Amino acid sequence: MKDAMLPRVRPAVRWTIGALVLTFLVALGTVAATLVSRAQLEALSYNKAQLTRFVSVADAALNRAFFSIDVLLTSTDDLLDLSSSMVAWSRGDAASALLNGIMRQNLLVRSVALLDSQVSGILHSWRNAVATVGVSPTMITATWNGTVIAESDHTTMVEGNHYFPMEDVRADLFVASDKTSHCPWKGDASYYSIVVDGTTNADAAWTYRSPKDAAKEIAGHVAFWKGVAVTEG
Repeated sequence: MKDAMLPRVRPAVRWTIGALVLTFLVALGTVAATLVSRAQLEALSYNKAQLTRFVSVADAALNRAFFSIDVLLTSTDDLLDLSSSMVAWSRGDAASALLNGIMRQNLLVRSVALLDSQVSGILHSWRNAVATVGVSPTMITATWNGTVIAESDHTTMVEGNHYFPMEDVRADLFVASDKTSHCPWKGDASYYSIVVDGTTNADAAWTYRSPKDAAKEIAGHVAFWKGVAVTEG
């Protein structure tokens, strides 16, 4: 008796709603794919650490898109009233079970993918820390214009650069510069110009005075570029 009193939805309305839902799903998938593609293209211009962060952001966006689809599939079941109506082209209970099955499978797949992503992220962070941050046990020398400007047996290696402790640097050859730069994970860097025998190598050294926690090992250390030779032994 209660089912007889429920308003019936015309087949044309059902087709329209179904078409709108399908269009929305296609648009959502296209947008998600576009975001991932753009993130990957932009990430190619950055270093390895930044690339990892871009991929993580893209993966998170894709996860949110799939979750939205899960919610939409659940809502579609009630919206179309598939479980309580019969139409010529489909069995309502079968369609309802199919939608719910797809939803559960999608949620399970995404849960496994998220768990795998978290575990992989932990392992990657550990490997990255071992590979890119470490104390060198050998004597490292920085030379420019025929003069040793820094020498240390406990530099810290980050992204292929040796960071020398400030006490192992020839401070008398350094002049503070106005140049600054910013790294997303290390923080703000200040620069020094190097002056040897009256010749200046502008902004050839940089330091992170107050780096972010991820780069705390190089606080107060100095690294070099612009022709400064850094050698072992």
